[in-house]
Amino acid sequence: MVFKDLMISMINIYMPEKPVVRNTMARPILSSHHLTRPLSDSFAINNLTFKVLRGEIFGIVGPAKAGKTTIIKLLTGQLVATSGIISILGKPIDLWDASLHEKIGILMDSIHINSKLSIAQVLANITTEQSLDPHSILILLDSIQLEDTSQSVSSLSYSQQLGFAIICAVLQRPTLLFIDIDAFPNDTLALKKLLFVIQKLKITIILTTTSITAAASVCNTYITIAKGSIFEHNSGIQDISSTID
Repeated sequence: MVFKDLMISMINIYMPEKPVVRNTMARPILSSHHLTRPLSDSFAINNLTFKVLRGEIFGIVGPAKAGKTTIIKLLTGQLVATSGIISILGKPIDLWDASLHEKIGILMDSIHINSKLSIAQVLANITTEQSLDPHSILILLDSIQLEDTSQSVSSLSYSQQLGFAIICAVLQRPTLLFIDIDAFPNDTLALKKLLFVIQKLKITIILTTTSITAAASVCNTYITIAKGSIFEHNSGIQDISSTID
């Protein structure tokens, strides 16, 4: 069996046959109700209400300084809202302790990997008994064309480095993964393949981007924001696999 066939057969083991279909009556994995945080004489975030369902790819889209980073910091407990409620896994965020950080993975604005190490060395350094199994890791690596794990991280393209950093974030099986995808603007297919595999590992993905086109091509649902307020909820694609050759 060639590697590609192995990848397909392994994906089929844990991928549901049906695509993620948004059931608006389902209990969300994350919800925001009337979230507000002021900024001097205006609002960084103003009355944000939305919910993210388990297993979907959810996008937050807006231009620079629209409030995307502030929203992620609020959703991950790095900032505290002036008013409003954030719930993760059915529990208000202010009732979570440090164990919340075990439930989430974040890759937003920089890559923190020792670029002098090889891919294999990085993986060996961060792999634990709770990490993904080797087959799943191979599938993730193949999705961004990293079959040779002896090569150094510094030899990878920036897009591949970001993809590998995302894989490292996924390695510990987070329930929620937050990603800024704007480093992938010219490599949408690679991004789709990677997100497709991550989604089928039953990890819910929340991504930020300045590109509506990118969000529409990979997200099940996305919101567009400006000046900290939502001005549109959008339905994306039901099944990301249908857009991958």
